[in-house]
Amino acid sequence: MRCVAIRATIARLLSLTPRGSFVRKEEGTLGKGCLTAIAIVIAIPVIWTFAEVYGRSDFERPNATAVDLNETPSNLVSSYSANEAAAKAAYSDATIRLIGQVSNVSLNATGGVIVNVSDQQATVSAHLLDSEKRWSESLSPGDSIKLICNDPYYLLGVVSLDHCVRD
Repeated sequence: MRCVAIRATIARLLSLTPRGSFVRKEEGTLGKGCLTAIAIVIAIPVIWTFAEVYGRSDFERPNATAVDLNETPSNLVSSYSANEAAAKAAYSDATIRLIGQVSNVSLNATGGVIVNVSDQQATVSAHLLDSEKRWSESLSPGDSIKLICNDPYYLLGVVSLDHCVRD
């Protein structure tokens, strides 16, 4: 296996000239430089995705008086499952009131609160603003809940809503 293409891609992406050999002298074995290049190629999209998913802040607080849509988890999941492009167009700039029951409450990698809201057919992940963290400690599975959220997205078959606050 040769890493010429990987070396060239990394050099173009980073505008750097890589040093050293990417392939060891023994035919077919990868050199340290090639493994580093592969790791960089894999790490860049992973880091980008992590930053997009977990890069939340309180300055984008949704406005409860400007709710565009009242939705249940099953409505959101069925919309995204049937036609992701149409659902993205319909929900991308909307302020959504999510109505359901608490399935569980967990923390993401940065300590942000995720409330999984469900109805009888589906579950949606709601990422709360940091200002709602204290309130989330009182939630229990089965509690009825209404959240106001922005920025829905669909990743690996899961519908998630960002910037959620209690209604």
